[in-house]
Amino acid sequence: MPAELPFFASDTPSIAESHPRLYHYTGEYAFRSIVRNNTLWGTYFDDLNDAREFQQMRPTLAAEMGERLIQVVETFARRGIWESDTVRRHGGVVHAARLLGTRVMGTLYQATVGTPLRDSLYPCFVASFCSHEPDGFVEDNGLPSQWRGYGGGPHESYCLVFDTRRFEALV
Repeated sequence: MPAELPFFASDTPSIAESHPRLYHYTGEYAFRSIVRNNTLWGTYFDDLNDAREFQQMRPTLAAEMGERLIQVVETFARRGIWESDTVRRHGGVVHAARLLGTRVMGTLYQATVGTPLRDSLYPCFVASFCSHEPDGFVEDNGLPSQWRGYGGGPHESYCLVFDTRRFEALV
């Protein structure tokens, strides 16, 4: 990668540093399929228990994208007079980066989840994981909200626990 693209910096912290384990709650049928085939499948985003999650995460992702683009916009603004003037007209480096982050997320959103499945070139499938702070009760019993939302009943619910570093290496 070119040095002027800090957005893709390899010094981005690993998810495993703050979340050493990932949890995947599921029902019996999916659990058996995962274990039998040693494979995780994604679900089409609109078939999730709460497809609104994608709408709700959009502003957060746009804000994060904007923050990561600040250095890119700074580099762009230093390239010349036209570039510097363009950034200035868009409210300066920080505002322009945040605006760019919002526009990029809008485009990604439209291309992935904003188009009906039949018209989508690249439909969006999701495999969901969660993590939590180490806590005696949760470590021993899991997250009640996840059992309710993703399990298949009191005797048909499973939670697979993944070592995040190994999972990152696979991905």
